[in-house]
Amino acid sequence: MRFLRSARVKGFTLIELLVVIAIIAILIALLVPAVQKVREAAARTQCTNNLKQMALALHNFHDSNKVLPPLLGIGRPRIQPGPKAGQPNNPPWGNPLFYILPYIEQDTFYRSTYDPNVDGNNSSNGYRPWINRWTPMKGYICPSDPSIPADGIGPGVYVEWSDSPSLCTYSSNAQVFGITDVNGVLIDWNGGSRIPASFTDGTSNTIVFAERYGRCGYWANNTAYPAGSGGQVWNWWGYSSAQAAFAVSWSGTSIGPASRFQSQPSPYQTNCNVWLASSPHSGVMVAALGDASVRTLSSGLNPATWWAACTPSSGDSLGVDW
Repeated sequence: MRFLRSARVKGFTLIELLVVIAIIAILIALLVPAVQKVREAAARTQCTNNLKQMALALHNFHDSNKVLPPLLGIGRPRIQPGPKAGQPNNPPWGNPLFYILPYIEQDTFYRSTYDPNVDGNNSSNGYRPWINRWTPMKGYICPSDPSIPADGIGPGVYVEWSDSPSLCTYSSNAQVFGITDVNGVLIDWNGGSRIPASFTDGTSNTIVFAERYGRCGYWANNTAYPAGSGGQVWNWWGYSSAQAAFAVSWSGTSIGPASRFQSQPSPYQTNCNVWLASSPHSGVMVAALGDASVRTLSSGLNPATWWAACTPSSGDSLGVDW
């Protein structure tokens, strides 16, 4: 009689199982940083595109008005948009990112900020950035900014909790849009710069927009004023327009080479300086220049080079690290 031997099925030993688990863990460890790098690269690309569109919009605004918008205010000379629905209106009041809204295909939103002044307050009618300030503007938010919630709206540390306006990642160069003295200290919000007359150092050598955290330190860095309009930083007492830009000071604060940007200040609630531009990207800052190009600046950039790139007509030279 022939007996059939049952075949023995060989399984994994404990050692073999541990080796397989170890290999999988190593592969995951190698994969996660790669995925993060790809995600950050995509976010930086979007941020670069946002700044590019803003810079192009700025040029379109200049072509239409023959002057750049003010750092904050009605402009010099006064900027006169067309009236809404046949109603006469006073000059708009805002900042560069508010003024360029119609030029980044947000004219409908811009028109929605018309204030007829029917409530009897002391303000005049016209386009006002505090209207509709709760609507986030996607084109003004960098996906790498860790301080901005998913809904684009949020208070800072000392912001009025009952009024949490939308936030923005970008900010304006006070040396370009404001009026400064020979030392670069801001003396007037209402600028009057023109391209290329005001950029004697060269439009390709001057920064117009750069990144800054949506919430920075004790401020709700609402450079979105409203909806990413770039205007003011709201705080517990109302707002402070001095923080509406980088490279800005009334009395020497963060002026000159000391105004160089921060790179990923963490935590942003305590280590982010609202007077400075601040990049959410690792080791670099993305900035838009006066010729509508976008440049990636290293976090190791010489402070003197940074300041030379902030000043449009000081006659200083950019460093070799530019």
